[in-house]
Amino acid sequence: MKIITFPNNILREQMPLFDFSNPTVDPIQLEKDMLETLYEHDGIGLSANQVGIRARVFVMGHRDNPEAGMAFFNPVVLENT
Repeated sequence: MKIITFPNNILREQMPLFDFSNPTVDPIQLEKDMLETLYEHDGIGLSANQVGIRARVFVMGHRDNPEAGMAFFNPVVLENT
């Protein structure tokens, strides 16, 4: 997957919810591909829009512990302190 960089407008848009009833991409493959991209770039977090996918999804993890990496679909912020 290619990383999208600023000033691409997709980085400023609110992404739509991931639609599990009619997915545009396989969610399991999306998690795998996004984590692979994250580890390749030595990151700790990556949003779907950063790789050109218009969906409310992000992954987090670190290449030193790849089995702990995980994806979050349609996350909701419950509190901000």
